[in-house]
Amino acid sequence: MKGRSSPRTEALKSTTFFGKRPTRRTIAQIQETVELLPKNSRRELARTICEHLDWRMRGGGFRERYALRVLEKLEAFGVLELPTKRKSGGPRKRAEHSARSDPGPAIACDLRDLEPISLVPATGMEAATEWAELVDRHR
Repeated sequence: MKGRSSPRTEALKSTTFFGKRPTRRTIAQIQETVELLPKNSRRELARTICEHLDWRMRGGGFRERYALRVLEKLEAFGVLELPTKRKSGGPRKRAEHSARSDPGPAIACDLRDLEPISLVPATGMEAATEWAELVDRHR
């Protein structure tokens, strides 16, 4: 990213956001990212900015919430224009329960008595549907 500061960025009275002070060059890089990725959602933009600028939390995860708040603040200041908020899918549809997810007999032993135990990815539509049903019923 080139990161040249635009007149809108230069006109900012303050570049302090939520106790942090990104440079005007950093703000210019954020502007450029938003302009280069017009089809990305706000969350995708926040993630991309975290990756480019290496904005991480102490535990190593990306500071996506912070990046999202900075993006929204920059939009409020007229520095950039974010994509419109996408509507969430609403409440998640509950999986239909069938006999295959009925609770089985209680297991009353040590885990090591059940070995070997393995995890198998739920690949394919049938396995994914069964997984969703089991998780929904037994959460």
